[in-house]
Amino acid sequence: MPRLLLVVLAFGLGLGLLYLIFVRELPRTEEQTRATAQQTVDMTGVVIRQMRGNDTEWIVLSDHAVLNETQKQAELRPVRFQVLRSGGTDPQPLNIQGDAESAFLDQAANRVVLRGSSRIVKDGNLELKSDELAYTHASGVIQATGHVQITQDGSLIEADAAEYTIGTEKLKMTAPRLYQ
Repeated sequence: MPRLLLVVLAFGLGLGLLYLIFVRELPRTEEQTRATAQQTVDMTGVVIRQMRGNDTEWIVLSDHAVLNETQKQAELRPVRFQVLRSGGTDPQPLNIQGDAESAFLDQAANRVVLRGSSRIVKDGNLELKSDELAYTHASGVIQATGHVQITQDGSLIEADAAEYTIGTEKLKMTAPRLYQ
């Protein structure tokens, strides 16, 4: 009986040691103690569906994405997205679509940056194009830079830069030029 107890105890300690070494990956040297692990995932054919609160749904499609789980950031190439309102206390229709050559998502900063032929279309009526579009969720602001074009009801406005606040629907432009 004492032998069986020793074997079980040794087996348990061995499993515990294996867990600590291989699963928890405890550092084995002082240099490894200072190193920070980076977890990167490379994906193709990505579809992301995310609910924002109880009523807004984001759908993001990309051919290729690289996700850095440690920094909570991702790079998607090319990217297409759609925002839909699906309920909540104020169920007004919301239809925002867009695309770009690439998108950088920073979850920690709640920020998305669209780069290269970036385009957002709201309700099929208002279209915003630029070289780069940056959206910060906390402020609800979209900043457009480089060859900014806004088309609505057959009118075209070009500018060097623009800032659009989603909640108030206010638009500020730098050096605007109107074409009708």
